[in-house]
Order: sequence, then C-alpha cells, then structure tokens
Amino acid sequence: MALGDSRRFSPLDYATFLVAIASIITGTYFLFVHEDNIRPLRDLQPIAKVGTYSESPQRKIVGTLAWNGVKEREVLFRGDQILTDQSSKIEVLFLDDTFLKIPPNSLIKLDFNNGEFDIVLIKGFLDINLSKGNEKVTLRKGNKKYKIEGKKGKIQVVSGSENLQFKPLSGDLKVDGKDASQLKPISKALYQIDNPLKKTTFDPLRDNTLPVDLKPASIKKAGNLPPPDVVISRYPNLRKAQKIKTTPQDLKKGLNLKLPRPGLYYLGVKEPGATEYKITPFEVAAFSAPQLLAQSGKKTIQVSQGENIALGWVGRKDLTYEVEVQAGSQRKVFDVQSTKKLLPIFKSAQLKYRVRVKSPSAPWSQWENQNVKVNPGLIVDQNMTPDIFIKKTQEDAIPFALSAKQSNPKSFLFEVAKTPSFKNPLFKVKSKKPAIKSKKLKPGVYYWRSTTLDKPPKTTGAQKITIKAPVILPSQNFKNEQFSALSKPVAQFSWSESLPGNKYQLTVKDTQGKVIEEKEVQGNQAEVKLPSLGSYSWQVKPLTNKEVLLPTKETPLMVTLPEIIKSPKIQPKQIIYYRIVNGVEAYEIELPEYKYAELYTLEVYRDPEAKKMLFKKSFPRNTGYWVSNRSGKYYYRVRITDKWGRKSGYSKMGILIFPISPLVKE
Repeated sequence: MALGDSRRFSPLDYATFLVAIASIITGTYFLFVHEDNIRPLRDLQPIAKVGTYSESPQRKIVGTLAWNGVKEREVLFRGDQILTDQSSKIEVLFLDDTFLKIPPNSLIKLDFNNGEFDIVLIKGFLDINLSKGNEKVTLRKGNKKYKIEGKKGKIQVVSGSENLQFKPLSGDLKVDGKDASQLKPISKALYQIDNPLKKTTFDPLRDNTLPVDLKPASIKKAGNLPPPDVVISRYPNLRKAQKIKTTPQDLKKGLNLKLPRPGLYYLGVKEPGATEYKITPFEVAAFSAPQLLAQSGKKTIQVSQGENIALGWVGRKDLTYEVEVQAGSQRKVFDVQSTKKLLPIFKSAQLKYRVRVKSPSAPWSQWENQNVKVNPGLIVDQNMTPDIFIKKTQEDAIPFALSAKQSNPKSFLFEVAKTPSFKNPLFKVKSKKPAIKSKKLKPGVYYWRSTTLDKPPKTTGAQKITIKAPVILPSQNFKNEQFSALSKPVAQFSWSESLPGNKYQLTVKDTQGKVIEEKEVQGNQAEVKLPSLGSYSWQVKPLTNKEVLLPTKETPLMVTLPEIIKSPKIQPKQIIYYRIVNGVEAYEIELPEYKYAELYTLEVYRDPEAKKMLFKKSFPRNTGYWVSNRSGKYYYRVRITDKWGRKSGYSKMGILIFPISPLVKE
C-alpha cells in the first residue's frame, strides 16, 4: 500500500475500538463511585484518638445517624459524639495530648474551632487533664461557653440542668480567667448515701430483704439523675463485688435486695462521676431459734375429739420450718411453710414440741410442754366428710356425717358457720340421723360441728371443710403466641371444660383494657378476628353454673407475623445441571423453600471463607435459572427476604459444582 493511501477498518479493529470505549466508560463509573465513597472521609478532620475503655461505649460520626462501638486507638473526627451508659467509660486523647476521661452515663461532642479544642458536655460528667503549658479548651453547655486554660492540671466537670460546674483535682487551672480553686464548688451530692442502711445487722429469721435507701438529694431532679453504682462484696476493698442494677424507679421506692447468706458484707455506693465508693459494712447473722408461742399460758388444754390445737412461733412466714412433736414414745417431724402448725388431737396426751428453720445449721427452739385433755365427743366420718370437697355442679350436696363406731344418740344438732367460734352460724339443722346434706354452700372455707341433744351432750368440736370449684383454665392446646400473615389476624382460643355443654362469655381486650370482642360461646373453643397484630388479653367466665365454675384469670396473647428463619438450610453439596428454559440452555439451581419468601439471594464464592465473590443473583422463587459457561467447584450461601422485607441470616457455606458446561464451545 502506497504512502497516503487510506486504510480500511477490519472486524478486529472494530472489536478493539468497542472494547476500548467500554473500558473507558467502566473506569469512569468506578472512579465516580469510588470518589462518592471516599469524599466524606476525606473531608473529616481527625482531632483525637480512643484510649482505653470498658464495656461498650458508643460513637457517632458527624453526618451519620448510626451509633457504633469503638476500638482502641481509633481516630475520632471533628464533630464526633461519645456516649457512655451505666456500665461503660472511655478515655479520649487529643492530638496535643489533652486527656479526657468520660465516666458512665455521659454524652459529649468533640469539636475544634479557632485553634482550640471545643467540647460540648450534653449530660453527665467529664475529667479533663491538660498535659502541656498554656493549653486552652472550650467547654459548652447549651448557649453557655467556658474557657479552661493554664499549665498542667486536672479538673472535673459536671453537667447541671442549665450550666456546668467545676471541681479542680490538681494543678493550676483557670476557668474564664478565674482560679478554678476559687470557683463555687460542685453542688452537694446527688444522692443521700451516708446512711443507706437503717441497720447493719440482719436476722434472716425476721428479715427477708436488704433495704437500701438511696434518696435523691433533690426531689425535683430525681427523674433526670443517672443512678449511682451499687455493689456488694465480702471484702472491705470491694474485691469480687456483685454489681446491683438500679433504675430510677428503684430509687423512688427504695431498693429491696435479696438477703444474702449469713456472713459479713460490705455495701458500696458511688455517686455518678465519683471515683471512690462510700462503703457501709453490714452483717447477716446465722438463723436463730424461733420463739414459741405458748397456749395463752395454759399448761392443760381441753379439746373435743378430732379438734385441732395450734402450735405457733415467731418468724418469717415465707420460710420452711421443721416442727418436732413428741407424745409419749411417738415422734413426728412436720415441714411447715408458715408460723403455725394445726395438730388434730384424738386422745389425751402429754405433748412437747420444738421448732427450727429447715437448715442443717439452724438451732432448735427450747421444748414447749403441753398437756392436752380430750373430752369424750362425737367422731367424724372422714370418708364421708373429707377436709376438701370439690363441688362439680350446683346440684352437688355436701355431706356432714358422723362415724357409726360410737353410741347411738337419738338426735343431733348440726351447725355450719364461717368462723370456728360459730358466731352467727349460716344454718342449724336438727336431725335424728348422724348425717345431713346441704346444697346451699358455695365454694369457700367453712366450719361445722355436730352436738348431741341427749344428756350429757357430746360434740365433734369445730371441723374445718374447704369447698372448691373447678377453675376454668386455658387448654393445653392454647398457644400464648400465635402467628399470622394477615393484617387482621384470626386468633384461636380454647379452655378446659368440666361441664360439657356449658355456656361461657369470652372477652378479648387490647393492652389499654379496651374490649375488642365479647361473645357468648357454647363449648370450650372459639375464634376471634382481631383488628391488628399485637398484644391482647382474654378471659372466660361461665354463663351457666356460675355458682360452681370459677373464671379464668386474664391470659396474655401475642399475635405476630410468622417468624423469619434464622438461617436457611441448604444442600451441603449440590451439582447443578443445565436445562432448556424458554428455548435457552441454562443451569438450574435449587434453593430451600420458605412459605413467605419474596426473594432468594444466592452468593457464589471461589473460597469457603466468602472473601472472593464470583457472582450474586436473586430469584423470586426457590428455583433459579442462570446462563453461564462456567465449570468447576465453588462455594455458595443463601439468604431469604420475606414479603414484609425482613431478611434471614445467611445459610452455612455449601459446595456448588458446575459440571463441564454444555455452553462451552469446544
């Protein structure tokens, strides 16, 4: 070809030209995307670093909305905010070596203006350490501004409701040109912690809690104060201390802590922002012997046959006691969770008893002697008249019967009352038979006795009987938490039914106590359409047999969306083959099926550590079709997005094998 002749473009030239243009466009796109991602970080100005910290303080970068955890030596930028909760604290080191200590329950904002560090103390406390001479730090609270300057020194700052207060710790510092030591000191303590315990020795026989009184020094500010730190330890230096969680509500009504085991303890209370605990020692004594209550000073008690005598003592009613009773050569030990043991007497005896807390090391009380004399009386038929009678229908009659193993009096007087003194009895019945029946009594506790009308009279003495009724209960099939995909779900209710065919009233309420549904039901199950998902309560009352059946308690119900699976279960190893889909050869990939899935996301990697992603595809169903000419062994994982936009976690990594692809041209 001669010089100057034009040259025609070959197909290879056109292909090269198109590839070059695509490369330029792609490179430009990634350049802009990269620039968009790095521009915010490039514009931020580093002013400090994170020092040591405990628990989990939070940090929010300027221009963002999310709070995140911190890392040691992490760079802090101008405008960052630092937040500590009740248990966390953090140290911040500015680039000029100014040092901050941020204690629990504090919130600050870091800034840098006109060559000076600018700190906004939003709430809580702050310790500032100026490490170089002629340092200057600006502090802000609302619209008020304070300047701290001077040579090396430390100062504590407390955020009040409207201004800041200062307490010099060391060195020679000035606040707004005034010597810090001459400033008005930090206001009095936030809490009254000098005497948190009203007494320092506790008897577990009578004391069941450890009352700690931490009243706020100012009642007006009580709702806004951060709670103090409260710990209990067996050591005076508070080593191995147990931390007590406190809330503002606890402080209003006072802390009532579970009484620890016997021993010497130390209660530590530290003001918010303080460095030292106020320590109060206290002792929990070992169990002492209960003090017995004698029978009104009487050494001989007259009782009717089968009548109970009360063995009583002084102590906590929530403890379990051992009561040892001896009558001649007979000895019995009873476990009692009360401060009284009712002992039925059937024959005269010389009794003695003693009591102790049920604990191997607890001491016994002294013996109490009691002479009990039984007057000849009538004997109750325990088989006919048990101590507890369950009334299943309104027609059930309660029997009051005497034993046949005694002489045969001609007539009897039966009495029933609410008290064992039989003052104002509910009814009296004369009978020539040693037994009567009554349908009048509703469920409750009663006392009855029978006295012969012959002379000399004999009596059973006061006999206690408890009449119970079946309680309607939620059935075993009822679920307190139910799931529904409907915006107006239908809840299922079911309860026990001791009387078939009985009628009930079902009431469903929302969390505010408003009645959502009230309906009459025959049987023991019902459905109710609710206005929305959420929390509810329900109760069932009998409409028939009201005198017998007792209603359910209000039972909670939570109706929520179906649970999103935490992690889909995939095939550990899957070989995917090609299929013909709409006339196109493609691989078919099977994913785990989930009823409410909206989207299945598949990620394929070259390595099992999920660092080298090969591709990412999403499918609307659990079967995906993908056109590719790839072959080999790869790794994959799956996550699911449901119809409400909730995402599951990733599945475990599985192996995905592409056979030699039929799409590869030989």
